[in-house]
Amino acid sequence: MNKIAADTRAAIDKAKSSTAAGDIVVEAVSSTSINAEVSASAISVAASTTSDSKSISVGLSLSRNDIDSTVESFIAATSSTTQANRPTITSTSGEIRIGAWRTAEIIANGTATAVAIAASPKGGPAVAGGGTLAFNRISGNTDAFARQVILAAKGEDDGSGDVTVRAQDEAEIQAYLRSIAAAVSVGGQDRK
Repeated sequence: MNKIAADTRAAIDKAKSSTAAGDIVVEAVSSTSINAEVSASAISVAASTTSDSKSISVGLSLSRNDIDSTVESFIAATSSTTQANRPTITSTSGEIRIGAWRTAEIIANGTATAVAIAASPKGGPAVAGGGTLAFNRISGNTDAFARQVILAAKGEDDGSGDVTVRAQDEAEIQAYLRSIAAAVSVGGQDRK
């Protein structure tokens, strides 16, 4: 089992009224990746010169991959802040950016091979089976927000700056699974 659990946070918490001459930037970025390769092989050979022979072969590969990550970026006042006494966060000559970005990727490659051979004068059963299973999961949250604050950006030249709050989440799972099974039974004739 492969597991990644991560929390990434950028914050101005319990904010009070403040002024900055340039940009105010609160950004959090998280990037997680699992690349898993599993394989299983099984070979069975049974041979007899006097009686029948039996051969059974099973190949099975299993993979479990789990990413659980949370990314959070915010500017927030205390929980007791009311509408009337919200703090003001001001950028006098820039912009205010709050951003959260999360990428998560799982690549799972699995192979299973099984070969069974039975040889005897009377013949006999040869059974082969192969299976590949991959359990993949990506979970978590991506949040960017401003709570109980006033954001004011005056910009550089024209007196109006940008206030941007942005969250982006990208998740991808690629699973490549292959199973091969081959069974051969060889028998001859009794000569009398």
